Amino acid sequence: LAEMSPEDPWARWWGWRDPDGALRGVVGARQVEPGTPWALGSIATDPAWRGHGIAAATTAVVTRAGLAEADWVTLGMYADNDAARRVYSRLGYAVVQEFESRH
Repeated sequence: LAEMSPEDPWARWWGWRDPDGALRGVVGARQVEPGTPWALGSIATDPAWRGHGIAAATTAVVTRAGLAEADWVTLGMYADNDAARRVYSRLGYAVVQEFESRH
């Protein structure tokens, strides 16, 4: 899942707040049944706060939580998002399937 809805009843959310309490990064995770893999989505960082490790930190926390409940965790990303690819690769994620859409 690249995108996840806040209204999704299966979704759980994590976030990172700056020292003033403003939300600067989020990660959603979806698990439809206990023991099934978590799917992460809507991983985002406030553009003004990019480059501070927020996406890596929040994604790492959610990945660890998911691995405590299932054997693996998955996430989706847009193919042209090289910055995200670098973050996810550092966290141990690997590309196992690619999709192409036509406009």
